[in-house]
Amino acid sequence: RELKKRKNFSSKKVTLLACPWVFQGDPEFQSQQLGLAYIGSYLIECGHQVVKYIDPMLFDGQLVKSAIETEYQTIYRVGHTDEWIVNEIPSDSDYIFINGPFTDSRFVFYPLCNAIKDAFPSIPIIVGGILATTLPHQIMEETGTDIIVQGEGEIASARILNGEQLD
Repeated sequence: RELKKRKNFSSKKVTLLACPWVFQGDPEFQSQQLGLAYIGSYLIECGHQVVKYIDPMLFDGQLVKSAIETEYQTIYRVGHTDEWIVNEIPSDSDYIFINGPFTDSRFVFYPLCNAIKDAFPSIPIIVGGILATTLPHQIMEETGTDIIVQGEGEIASARILNGEQLD
């Protein structure tokens, strides 16, 4: 609330995006992206707009499954395709936030980040979650990500949107 009172405050339009899931077999549960919900709620409280929340496991996304061959095993990407996700992103978004919930998410996360950056090269991509906290350098090397948030994301996300100096 205090931020909205500042003279130079500018409300930003944010798209929040959940990463598709990776399982060794059939999906074990439905997506529950509480971290993104907390961030969205906090950003709204700070005067910003969440213009879209995209979870590729919703709208029958849990039925979309494709195999990924890794060095050690076959895993399965569950959730709508990267193309579907990119088409859901509003072009007037000022920022795109993506959650990488697990380190194994990297198998779907890296190609997704790159597809989004290819489609929206001028929109900053901010990533968070366990993946960003544990493998920040690898994310920067493998994707077109602009900003990585390590640890809890609510306050950091608001600072980013408010144009504060980043570490």
